[in-house]
Amino acid sequence: MVDELAPLLQQQAVALVGRLAATNAPFDPRGSAVYAAQFTICVVLPTSHPAVGGITRQINQVIQVASTQAAALDPNNTFTFQFFDSEYTQARGVNAMYQALANHSFALIGELWSQVSQAVALSANHYKLWQCSGASTSSALSDKSTYNYFFRTVQVTTAFSAAAASLGIEILTHQVFSPMALDISFQLTAIADAGPNIIVYTGHLDNSVQVLRQARAMGLLDPQYVWIGPDVSGLFLGVIPQGTPQTASDIANLNGFLYFYPRQNGRNAAHCAVQAAYQAQRGGLVDDVAYGITFADCVTATIRGLQRLTSIFGAVAVQAGTHNATLADFLRPFEGASGDVELRVTTNAYAILPNMTVQPITSPTFASSTSVIPADRPALTVVYPRWSDTGVQAFTAIRGVSILWLAITIVYIFANRRQPMRVFTIDVPTRFTCHAGMWVFTVGFQCVFAGAAVKAHRVYRIFDNKATRLRGISNKVLFTKVAVVMGVQTVLYAIWIGVAPRWVEVVPNKLYLLYTCKQTNDLAYVTNGTSGGIGHSPSISTMQSAAGILSAQFSVKHASKWLAPWLMHIVHLVRSDNLLVRAPVARGVVGHVIPLSDAQFDADMPGDVPAIRIACGNDA
Repeated sequence: MVDELAPLLQQQAVALVGRLAATNAPFDPRGSAVYAAQFTICVVLPTSHPAVGGITRQINQVIQVASTQAAALDPNNTFTFQFFDSEYTQARGVNAMYQALANHSFALIGELWSQVSQAVALSANHYKLWQCSGASTSSALSDKSTYNYFFRTVQVTTAFSAAAASLGIEILTHQVFSPMALDISFQLTAIADAGPNIIVYTGHLDNSVQVLRQARAMGLLDPQYVWIGPDVSGLFLGVIPQGTPQTASDIANLNGFLYFYPRQNGRNAAHCAVQAAYQAQRGGLVDDVAYGITFADCVTATIRGLQRLTSIFGAVAVQAGTHNATLADFLRPFEGASGDVELRVTTNAYAILPNMTVQPITSPTFASSTSVIPADRPALTVVYPRWSDTGVQAFTAIRGVSILWLAITIVYIFANRRQPMRVFTIDVPTRFTCHAGMWVFTVGFQCVFAGAAVKAHRVYRIFDNKATRLRGISNKVLFTKVAVVMGVQTVLYAIWIGVAPRWVEVVPNKLYLLYTCKQTNDLAYVTNGTSGGIGHSPSISTMQSAAGILSAQFSVKHASKWLAPWLMHIVHLVRSDNLLVRAPVARGVVGHVIPLSDAQFDADMPGDVPAIRIACGNDA
């Protein structure tokens, strides 16, 4: 353990000696200002990394160009820039920081990756080493209670969410996974379930190949999807294993993958100066260097900050680190190459874009290998009916006709309510239909009321005896009791059919073809509880006169209303020859025939038909 800590302790000791040695600077006689102080600023970037090395070397060139303007920013002090390689790892990044401290550095510019910047910033806190990054966007770096001397000239990651909300862009889900994770199927499933077609991927190079392979397996790289990532996404080709069976498919997974980087242009004198110097020394446009302008603004912010501290605390205190300055003392708004830079309490760069316009350069190519912009989310399948649907229109028309037909039927039935017609009297009757109507009516009545009676008895027993609450009525018991009631009635009906069977007979008529159900005992059918029937007698059989009152004995033709036993079994009877009579139906009773007045007749039956009334007893 001691052997492992020895190099680190040695680096810290060398760094402290270097910081003390750097304090040998002339003082103003008044003891408040320092003249011609020497400040070293180190730059830590992964210049040797195979994927990002090309970009970071270009950034170093922009920083060198920007450093040439240091004399114009602070003519009283001298600034020297030293460059170190972090190799894109936290350990190498911290090691580069200690090397910078050993070389008397008082500020650091870097790193590119947020995780390396976090490790360096935590280690640099103890030495009051000011650190600026133009590319690290992690929101964790906004915590100034932890990263006391870190600031950046690039927007924080959460700026995307704020901008998206202001533009009406809905973020359906936000999934996070470890940079070392190899299985992110859970996160990809959540994305698929959320339903977006646009996926913003801000992962790392290390596991990007595995992420895209799993996304392909889940169908998230199909032509309807759009993947967008930061500038690091443009380096995915550099980390794809070559010469393997999956190399071709890994390359195909990048088809249509869009990536971006902040291309900031202040369109001011500072930007023109950096651009002119870069073109003169390196050729090309500084805007083409990813994060080039933001790191150029880091140079400006660092030089201005050191100048401000020396004017407040003196060069000796700044170089020795004996001051108590904070970022609020170090930073002030300034006009940089990217425009007006305002560093807030969290020391995240805050930029106001002028008009949110887009300057198209070329049409993008999506995963469909075309420039047709896909929908931002899958088209929703409409499951509710719409008036524009042909099926809805057809069913609505059918329903409308059905409703109209029902209304007409109701009106027709109401108008002809005194002329009943059963289903079993339709068409030519048979022996079966002559009996079926009464059987169906009686069986249906018994099924309903027998079950209701059993349930009512059950309720009565529950309230009468609470112990019966624990015993219910099963379907079997209910069926058995109802079957007993129906069985008794069935036996009675069977006996009746045996005693007075019915048969079909044609009624003689010159104009109409009429069938009737005939039986040997007409009144037996009526007194058995029916509300109607057809007899065989075509007319009143006998007529007698007693005290000026006609009396008649007759056979029933057709009954049109239900029996009322409490009214001497009086029932309306309609004969086939349109003779309306009212008569007792008890066996052997002699009725009296009384002509009806027009008013009485109209009240009893509509239509212009002859009628007589047959009454009995004292009612005559």
